[in-house]
Amino acid sequence: MQLSLDNNLEQYSIKAYDEDGLQIIVPPSKTDKDRPEIQLIDYSIILTPVVMESWEPERHEQLDAEHFARLLEWEPEVALFGSGRRLRFPAAEVLAPLHRQGVGVEVMDTAAACRTFNILASEGRRVVAAMLMFESA
Repeated sequence: MQLSLDNNLEQYSIKAYDEDGLQIIVPPSKTDKDRPEIQLIDYSIILTPVVMESWEPERHEQLDAEHFARLLEWEPEVALFGSGRRLRFPAAEVLAPLHRQGVGVEVMDTAAACRTFNILASEGRRVVAAMLMFESA
């Protein structure tokens, strides 16, 4: 799925998501070039407008509260969880660290999380997305 949105060239954004993974637009400030680059990501990630990091869980069954507590490092107002190819909700206790801090949590499949991330980031919102890539079970 190709995503199109006017992009702030100093922020990470998502160009596309398909069976190969995510195509992330990496801002020039994060590369050694004077223009954005596209990077293919085929593993679970944490993404904010200014940070892209790998995320430890690969499968839904591996999720625990520590994985979501890590998202608090970026002081988000909203956290997106992309559950893979289909929508799967984590257990309430897994999301509890975010809820305790008053962070809004949206659970959706990864394709929807990609679209939502781009919109919220373009609005200047403090958003963090944690996305599993290919969870199908």
